[in-house]
Amino acid sequence: MITISKDFMESMPIALILTDEQGNIYKMNEAAVKIQKSMGLSSIHSIAEIDPKFEAKALEGQEQSQWTHCINNCLIQINLYKVRYEESDSYYLYVYNQLKYKMNEMDQVMDFIDDVVIIFNKDLVLEKINDAFQRHTGIDGKAYIGKSIFEIENDNMLEDPLAPKVVEAKEILSKKVKYSNGSVLTLTGVPILTKEGDIKKVIITGRDITKIIDLEEKLKKAENQKKKYYTKLKELEEYLGANEVIYSSDEMQKILNIAIKASKTDSSIFIWGESGVGKEVMARLIHNTSSRKDKPCIAINCAAIPKELLESEFFGYEEGAFTGARKQGKKGLFEEADGGTIFLDEIGELPIEMQSKLLRVIQENGFTKVGGSKFIPVNVRYISATNLTRDQLLNHKRFRQDLFFRLGVIPIRILPLRERKEDIFPLVHHFLKHFNYKYNLNVSISKEVMKHLYRYDWPGNVRELKNIIERLVILAETDVIDEEEYQLIIKFDIYNHDTGGGIVNDSVMPLKEAYKILEENMIKRALSEHSNVVEAAERLGIAPSTIYRKIKKGEIHLK
Repeated sequence: MITISKDFMESMPIALILTDEQGNIYKMNEAAVKIQKSMGLSSIHSIAEIDPKFEAKALEGQEQSQWTHCINNCLIQINLYKVRYEESDSYYLYVYNQLKYKMNEMDQVMDFIDDVVIIFNKDLVLEKINDAFQRHTGIDGKAYIGKSIFEIENDNMLEDPLAPKVVEAKEILSKKVKYSNGSVLTLTGVPILTKEGDIKKVIITGRDITKIIDLEEKLKKAENQKKKYYTKLKELEEYLGANEVIYSSDEMQKILNIAIKASKTDSSIFIWGESGVGKEVMARLIHNTSSRKDKPCIAINCAAIPKELLESEFFGYEEGAFTGARKQGKKGLFEEADGGTIFLDEIGELPIEMQSKLLRVIQENGFTKVGGSKFIPVNVRYISATNLTRDQLLNHKRFRQDLFFRLGVIPIRILPLRERKEDIFPLVHHFLKHFNYKYNLNVSISKEVMKHLYRYDWPGNVRELKNIIERLVILAETDVIDEEEYQLIIKFDIYNHDTGGGIVNDSVMPLKEAYKILEENMIKRALSEHSNVVEAAERLGIAPSTIYRKIKKGEIHLK
C-alpha cells in the first residue's frame, strides 16, 4: 500500500480525488476541480456525482483497479489505488489520466452520417459510437463508451459481437444483426493494424437493411403468389379453353364444362354440330386438357381420303403390299397417334367396310398393316365428329350401330351460332384482333354494323363469321367500318346479312328451277372461296361426295 501526501496531490498535473470507502470525497487537487467545473458542478461531495455507476461494495477488497469512463464526451482512463494518507490507510485515490478522445469536428460529422460507425481500441474497449446507432437500434450506444466489448455483450446491447472475431481473424468480416426493435443491420468490421501487424483499432460500420429485407420478403411472397396465380391461370385456361374457345354464352359454358370433365377420362367422345361450329377446336381442347396432352393428337378427315386409300392411311402398309407401295413401307396414322388421341372428323362419311375394320381395331386395341401379319398394339383415345343428325347416323345402312355406340360414350353437341348469339360479339372482337395483326391494319366496326352481324343467322356458323370479318378487314377503306361501307362490301355475298338468309332475285320462277340455280350458285361460290372440294362441302354442310357426284353428272359446270 502506497503512502501519499498533501504536497504530492497538489503537485500532480492530472486529476486526483481522494475518497473514503463509501466514495465520499475527502480531497481534490486543482486538475480534479477543473473536471468538476467542466461538468457544470459548483461542488461535489461524492465520487458518484462524477461516476454514476460507482458502487461502494465494488471497492471491498480492492487494492488497485483500472477502467475507462466518458465525461462530457471525453474518454478518460481511471486508475484506482487503495492508499495511506496522513497515517490512515482507509482512503482510495482516483487518478484521472489525460483525455483519450475529445469531441471535435470529426465527431460531429460522424453523428450526421446515417450509417452506424463504431470504434474499438486494441483492447476492445468502445471508444466512439455515433448517433446513428441509437436512431437505428433504439439503444443509447454512447452510454457504453469506455466499456469493453465483453461488458457490452453481457449487457445484451450486442448479440454475438463482431469485433472479437475481427481481432482474431485480422481481416474484414461482415454479418447481419437483428436488434430488439426489429431493425436489421449489416455490420462490417475492419481491422486497423500497426506496421508490425498488431491490432491498433477495430472500426465497424453498419447499414440498416430492414427495409431491404422487408422488400425481399415482399418480393419473395409476390413471386410465390405469382407462381400460384400462374398455376391457377393455367388451370383456368385449361378449364375454359383459353386461346381456343371464344365465348360468353351460358350455353357454351355448359358445353365446355362437359368437355373438360370428359377430357379427364379415356372414354370415347362424339361431337355433334353443324359445319363450322368448331368441332375440331373442341376436340383439340379436350386433348390439350387430358392426361394425353403431351402425346400426339392426329386429326383424320374421313371424307377427304379416297376410299381405296383409307386402310393404308389409317394403318399403314408393309413393303410390297401393293403396286406403288414404298420400298420401306409406311407407318399409319393410328400408329403415329399411339399414346395420344385420334380425332375422326366427318366420321359419318366413312364407308361401311372401313367402319367394320375400325370397330375391330377399337375392340382389339390394335391392328395389322396392309400386307402384313404382325399385330401392332395401339393405345389411343377416340374423339369423333360429324355434322350429320342423330337420325342419319342411326340409319344402319349408312353407319354401323355397334360402332356408333362404341364411339359415342360421351356425346357433346355444339350449338350453332344462331342459338348462342351472345358469342357473336366476343368472336367478332377476337377475329378483328387476329386479322388486324395478320394484315398489319387497325380496322374496327361501328355499332350499326355490329347490329347487322348480331341479327344475321350465320348458317356457316363460326367459320362463316371468321370469313366475313377477314373480308371486312381486307376490303375496308377506312379504319372504322360504318353501315354504308359494310353494305358495299357485303352486297355481292350469296347471303343477305340483313334478312338472315336467302338470295336476292327480282323475278318469279318455278321453285324447282330456282332451287337448282341456287344450289349451283352456292356450290360454285363455295368452290371459289375454298381451295378444295372437302372444305367447300364442309362450308355448305354437305358431303364432298355430293359435289363430286353433281360434277360427274354435269349438274355443276365448272371452268
